[in-house]
Amino acid sequence: MSKNSVNLEDVLDNARQTVKTDSYPMSIGELASMYEAGEIILRPEYQRYFRWSSEQKSKLIESILIGLPLPSVFVAQDEKGNWEVVDGMQRLSTIFDFMGIVDDETKRNAYYTAFETLSDDLYYIEEFTGKGWADFGRRIQLDFRRTKIQLTILLRETDLDAKFELFQRLNSGGTSISGQELRNAIIAGKNPEALKWFESLAQYEPFVKVCGMSDRDLSVRMDVELVLRFIVFLSDEIQSLPKAKSVDVFLTKALRNILSDDSFDYAGHEVTFKKTFDAILAAWGENALRYKSSPGTGKFSISFFEAVALGVAQNIEKLPSKKVLKEKIDSVGSNRAFRTASGSGKNAQRRIPELVKLGAKYFKI
Repeated sequence: MSKNSVNLEDVLDNARQTVKTDSYPMSIGELASMYEAGEIILRPEYQRYFRWSSEQKSKLIESILIGLPLPSVFVAQDEKGNWEVVDGMQRLSTIFDFMGIVDDETKRNAYYTAFETLSDDLYYIEEFTGKGWADFGRRIQLDFRRTKIQLTILLRETDLDAKFELFQRLNSGGTSISGQELRNAIIAGKNPEALKWFESLAQYEPFVKVCGMSDRDLSVRMDVELVLRFIVFLSDEIQSLPKAKSVDVFLTKALRNILSDDSFDYAGHEVTFKKTFDAILAAWGENALRYKSSPGTGKFSISFFEAVALGVAQNIEKLPSKKVLKEKIDSVGSNRAFRTASGSGKNAQRRIPELVKLGAKYFKI
């Protein structure tokens, strides 16, 4: 059948069958009770909530208090019947935090900042500045708890991947989410233990010291993305990168392959990862992968990471002495091939394989 003769109605009907939804309003009080009972799941892996300012949070509470309608919240039903928030985590987290019921897991997150009182950026009710939940009388609290929020529920029959596709599409307003934040959510949904593993490597002290990433990099989970890049770019998967639509798409597909591979060698990859950053830290020191005019200058450089860290990793069983390794790291930036591959305007899908290949040759004894 030719492309032009495809029955569009059949295509659309089949696509609609992959998404099963229900929709109805629920009060904030009902949602709060479900959250306290563990029936609503807010995954800190998404990280979006933690980038809301106190002013943004206060304006949301003000909107509820004066009766402005709130955007819909989308949740996905898991195998146990619980609701995992797909879009609306910022809103629900802010509400639950203000009400004083946010759970301990959220509070333990490194990016969490308590939200207990309203800021001075209120427009309609300035008199509420500095007030917290306990300052509200019974009537105000009841009105707040009875406020309705429209929910759309992705039923458990919906394909898991469709959940995250919806999340990405809905994320058009507010603070945008990074590709790795979305991938963290994918890992959390499919294999929570794998997420803990990625997180543990991202917190490995020599790795943290060598990369010297900014708070902004960390807030969008660039650290976890680097762990994934380290693993994937050292595998045969990199051969398909030049034909990928983007690095983000490539990494997401590679991650799914890892999560579906029961024989994936987590222990072996962890050994290589730790040996690599142990070696770089011992030879060069902290901030070795910050690069502008020379190692240790400017901000963290993804191109320098690809050439140095992956180059060292490919030669991890036979590295030069610390002195020679430091000299090699110092001189990578002056290498013509590095400058060509990492130059501005270079397509990332082509740059990365070139730098990985360069690193393998450059750090070989």
